[in-house]
Amino acid sequence: MAGNRAAVSPVTIGVSIHLEPELLYRFFAEPSGELPLELQPLVQGEDGQ
Repeated sequence: MAGNRAAVSPVTIGVSIHLEPELLYRFFAEPSGELPLELQPLVQGEDGQ
């Protein structure tokens, strides 16, 4: 009966988490006070960039 199995489609799930920048820094900042390079794009500057 192995030939009767239905094909399983991959499932995509998205998650949106909203944090104030101060909270992101509190959890993930380096000892120098900077965010790791990987996380810096998540924080927009005052000018929206």
